[in-house]
Amino acid sequence: MPWEWSLIQGDCTGCGICVDVCRDDALRMPRQRAYPEAVPSACVGCMICVQECPFAAIEVEEPIASAGR
Repeated sequence: MPWEWSLIQGDCTGCGICVDVCRDDALRMPRQRAYPEAVPSACVGCMICVQECPFAAIEVEEPIASAGR
């Protein structure tokens, strides 16, 4: 199950620091977008993007396993 990544757009400036520090290419920012977007299947939950974001605009949550598995 992929990690849950969310962006607080009101706090994000589109600086791209999160994209630059992501070692797993789990974030990208195509030129036509003002904000980064996630590649959930690539996120390993290292939280570097959360730690390095100077605007506290990123939230990452551990996936919750389905009950009964």
